[in-house]
Amino acid sequence: MNNKFKIEKLNNLDFKEAKELVEITFRSVEHSSKDEHILIEKLRNEKQYKNDFEIIVKDKENNNKIVGYALLSEITIIDNEEKEENKNDNNDENQKEINYKNKLVGLCLAPIAVLPEYQKQGIGKLLMQEIECIAIKYKYPAISILGSPSYYSKFGYVPSKENYDIKASFDVPSEYYLIKPLFQNSLNNIKGTIHYQESFGLN
Repeated sequence: MNNKFKIEKLNNLDFKEAKELVEITFRSVEHSSKDEHILIEKLRNEKQYKNDFEIIVKDKENNNKIVGYALLSEITIIDNEEKEENKNDNNDENQKEINYKNKLVGLCLAPIAVLPEYQKQGIGKLLMQEIECIAIKYKYPAISILGSPSYYSKFGYVPSKENYDIKASFDVPSEYYLIKPLFQNSLNNIKGTIHYQESFGLN
């Protein structure tokens, strides 16, 4: 790792600065909702949230200024064609439980941000390497990313629809909807739609 930067888990003392970093970074991003800084606060309140999923990069030569940020959150890949309906014990037609035969819990990376003046210094690479280590530590099978294929392909991410028949729950060009299996064969026999936590407002 570049001795100028250090990577660490986010703590509550850095919440405000991290939020400002995300807001500043996405101001100039063309395809952005501009509310990513609000999203990260919502995701912290999700029951699946883990503090280990939220990391930052600091510039040791600039008063430990936060210059990079990344957050992982759980997703569920569900094959809507492979499901069965179970009635409850009261045989109430309005109370059916749906069991999906083919589903998998993975992770998505959103958002990832590097301050504009610190880009092209390897910070994004540091964040990508660290989030994959975290995901592997917790034995998640894959990470999904919505982003530039020319950039994320460097880290082994490929279009999910074309390669694994895994698609988004919203309209997006398929070449930008990417995924990477973290273990050998971890996406074998998995297909369907990615569903996000409620904070994203996408399902």
